[in-house]
Order: sequence, then structure tokens, then C-alpha cells
Amino acid sequence: MDSLAKILEREKSRLQQRASMTTEPPEPEAPVCSLCNGGGLLAKPVEGGQPWEIGYFWCSCRAASPKSDEPHTASMFDYSEIPPRFAGFSFDTYPVAKPTRDPLDAIIAWTRSERPRKPALYLHGPVGTGKTGLAVSAFVELGQRGVWGMFESAPELLDRIRRTYQKADAGEPTESESAVLHKLTDMPLLLLDDLGAERTTDWVIERLFVILNTRYNHLRRTIITSNYTPSELVERLGERIGWRVIDFCHAVALKGSNLRDQGAA
Repeated sequence: MDSLAKILEREKSRLQQRASMTTEPPEPEAPVCSLCNGGGLLAKPVEGGQPWEIGYFWCSCRAASPKSDEPHTASMFDYSEIPPRFAGFSFDTYPVAKPTRDPLDAIIAWTRSERPRKPALYLHGPVGTGKTGLAVSAFVELGQRGVWGMFESAPELLDRIRRTYQKADAGEPTESESAVLHKLTDMPLLLLDDLGAERTTDWVIERLFVILNTRYNHLRRTIITSNYTPSELVERLGERIGWRVIDFCHAVALKGSNLRDQGAA
């Protein structure tokens, strides 16, 4: 068995050999693009659109991306958090019958208008009439024009805000309530699904008012779906929210049979 002195001598020799070996310098980090700050997307007004219509386009630093002046619909769909069950929905897939023809035409006209009279759309009607599917169809078509945004279910959104309190109390890292609200108020396009389905409290009404009132004041494109007519929404969520919706939104009533029974919604 080697003595301790020999073991130490071998270890010293090994360390000296390692130190004398030449190593290649690490590859320098790629510079961060000064235009998009590494995000890959640029924001600019949609040509011919309203002041609130901001398009998101690929930056020229993305060599493998589409042309920098073309919006990327697939990335928009992923970014917006639209539920997977609505993938492939479009105006062409909506089943057209006599009760749905006029509402469908009104929604398409609002979506394709460069300057709609009102910047928000309110789709209301009974369960199963295709409100969310049509809202997503309008949302995606606006995205193809470069107007990107977020899909939010009203009840789930409020639960997400509540969880910011719980995580903060537990000392867990979390997005703050103000960050959540700021994202939804400033987003160029917001689809707020199932407004009025949430349990009504003063806290709920205040958060919804902050979102809708800010978008109302800044004329930002907004799509809302609800089982309640505008007048019923006034009764359920109060005059502050209800009258914002009435003043801000082009309301379209959807009627007809339950499309879910037909496997079409």
C-alpha cells in the first residue's frame, strides 16, 4: 500500500498537469437584439386600423422566421392561451341556419371592419349557441391582421387573481395582482369569455370594472361572451359595468338550437 506521501505527490502531479492543459475559451454569448430585446417580436400600428390596433410582427433578427412584415398566426394562437378545443374554429366552420345568419354576418362585419363604430363586441345568448366559438373565430382573424391578445375565462381569471394572494401569503414566487390586471388592461386585444358566470361579490365587481373601464377609456379591441343580455348584465354586475358594456360594445344576440347537442359547439 502506498504511503501517504506518495499519494499526495501523485495528486499534486495530476493537478499540475490539469492546470497546464490548454482549454478553449467559451463561445461568446449571442448579442441581444436591440430592436426586440431578444423577444423576437415587434409591435407597430396596423396599417389602416384604429389607434388601439397594435400588430405584433417578427423581428428581422429571426432569420428562420417568416418575413418580418407578416404576423405569425400559429405563434399568436399559442401565446393567447386559447383552449385547445377551439383549435380550427373559424367563421367557415360555424353551422349556418336561418336564426344564425344575421348574427354571423354582424360578427364578421365587425371583425373585418377597419374602423368599427364600437371597438368591442358583446356576444350573448343561451348556452350552446356558439358564442365562444364565434368569439375565437373573430379573435383569430384579428390575429391574422396582426392584432394579438389574450383569451381569458372570467371565472378562471378571478381564481387566478385570488391565487396570487394565497401564494404571496405562503411566501411562494408569484405574479402579482397588479401585473395580472395590467396585462389584461393593456393588451391590444382581449377575449373575455363567460362574463357573469362568476359568483358576484364587491371584490369581483371591482376587479372586472378595472379591466373593462380601462379598456373602455383607451378604446381597446375587446370581445366578450355572456349568457346575459346587456340589460340583464346591468342587474347582475351593476350599472358601472353594465353601462360600460352597453356604451363600449356592439351587442349581438345569438339564438337557435343548442349546438352542443349537435356536436357543433
